[in-house]
Amino acid sequence: MIGRVCRFLPCLVVLAVAGAQAQMLVPRTEESAADQPPLETKSLHATVSIDNQVATTRIEQVFVNHTEFDLEAVYLIPLPEAATVSDFAYWAKGKRIAAEIREKQEARDTYERITGLRRDPALLEKVGRNLFQVRIYPVSPTEPMKVELEYQQVLPYDSGRVSYTYPLTVGGQQERIRDLTILVKIKDQKPITNVESATHKLSVTQPDPHTASASFEGSRVKPDRDFSLTYTVTSADFGINFLTYRKPDERGYFLLMIAPQEETGEGDIVRKDVVFVFDKSGSMEGEKLDQAKRALRFCVTHLEPNDRFDLVIFSDSLSVFREKLADATSANQQEALRFIEDLEATGGTDLDSALSKALSMMEASDRQRTVILVTDGLPTVGVTDTPTILANLAKANQTKTRVFTFGVGDDVDDQLLLKIATAHRGAEEHVRNNEKIDAKVSAFLSKVSKPVLVDLKIDFGGARTQEVYPAILPDVFKGSQLIITGRYRGESSDPIVLTGDINGRPKTFSYPGEFVAQTDENPFIARLWAKDRVSYLLDQIQLHGENNELKDEIIRLSKEFRFATPYTSFLAVPKEVQAAMN
Repeated sequence: MIGRVCRFLPCLVVLAVAGAQAQMLVPRTEESAADQPPLETKSLHATVSIDNQVATTRIEQVFVNHTEFDLEAVYLIPLPEAATVSDFAYWAKGKRIAAEIREKQEARDTYERITGLRRDPALLEKVGRNLFQVRIYPVSPTEPMKVELEYQQVLPYDSGRVSYTYPLTVGGQQERIRDLTILVKIKDQKPITNVESATHKLSVTQPDPHTASASFEGSRVKPDRDFSLTYTVTSADFGINFLTYRKPDERGYFLLMIAPQEETGEGDIVRKDVVFVFDKSGSMEGEKLDQAKRALRFCVTHLEPNDRFDLVIFSDSLSVFREKLADATSANQQEALRFIEDLEATGGTDLDSALSKALSMMEASDRQRTVILVTDGLPTVGVTDTPTILANLAKANQTKTRVFTFGVGDDVDDQLLLKIATAHRGAEEHVRNNEKIDAKVSAFLSKVSKPVLVDLKIDFGGARTQEVYPAILPDVFKGSQLIITGRYRGESSDPIVLTGDINGRPKTFSYPGEFVAQTDENPFIARLWAKDRVSYLLDQIQLHGENNELKDEIIRLSKEFRFATPYTSFLAVPKEVQAAMN
């Protein structure tokens, strides 16, 4: 008899530019299965290797089924936006069953066939933007189940601090973990300081300035808070990490991470014109509108003295604060606050007209031009077709204005917002229904309010680079970081030259960066590049429609570099079962 499904419930989703936090394998039965005791986590061991901000997290978890029946376990795993699942396996009858990459429908069909035979398959597939689902059958009441999962991500960087989070919490999940171990090893080209955790007591060792280790061990641990770790890397001016990986006689891969100086003078902050585009459609009514208005007030009151600004308020019609950009004087800011206070939620969502209006307000100058959009819904009025909206904005944006998008709630078209931001050198953020809008928007504005270098270009010297991502380089903000991946041919010891603009003044930075003929170090760079390449190809499909050439390349890259995509999945099947089916 097959028992009820056991689900691993995801934690609440955080900002989209950082993506959702991962929810790892903390078992619990459905509420509808309250008559059954839950699966129990016997042990959870996480080993984290952080190499120049690239974190590889490997989880080994053993859990036991206290019911009388075989269960099919279902895990929902939201991962960070840039994370890639690089390995998946489980153990059955003392044997490790490693997963292989298969085309998605083939993997699902095979899993269902083997499940029908009551054998031992396991399936990991992508079911959302960066949401993965794992299915394993059977979880026996007579044998503990061991599952292994590995994923990689580039860790977020903010003003020299690098952050890592391993989520342990689940909504309503309170069962204790018998044996919990988390081991983190860190190395970086820059000196490392201040390795610490605000959530768990760490044992920290640091044998030299460029390496460190931290660990947490506990028994009968209540998973009521996520494990977080931060550390600081120090650099002067524009700190740089440059890494390569190359097999003999093949093309190489590189990873370049550049962070602006932490001490920035007033003359190095780029003056900007900014228009806030604010959605007041009917779906914003209530607490959501109140929070969003608080966020908008924060935006207005935290402008730089040399900035100019305006407000475009939209639903199925538009209203503007001023017909021309206003100086960020105290009097104008106070008048804008009164304008915001009178806003009421009503009507539909004419996103196309609102953004077109905001872009029409911008005029060419040596100032940075920025549009910040806050919306909670899908386009429902006027132009609603995604390709047409994108084409209209490309035509309207004659002044190279940056567009930053902020999605509010679970119903927003976050793919459209991402496309808008990417096409116009901005960034996208997201806050879910149960999160505080004002806090998220405030943090977002603080991050993007101080550009220190715009209109970036990079010269890689004698190296013949290709398929470099992001295809369009974004601006660099104070405390932020620019991450670039690519492939290369040839060799070069020429410096890498970064050029940009600060308030109409060109500025040039030169860095050492050797493109080598061969190196076995940093093999993870190849997968990071492949993930960026696949993301680019998926964007092209979203913009222009699916075609076999793009789809086939995504499948090929997925199989070559071993990570799941919307077209591929991990399938684990015992060899003897697979042989019997052939």
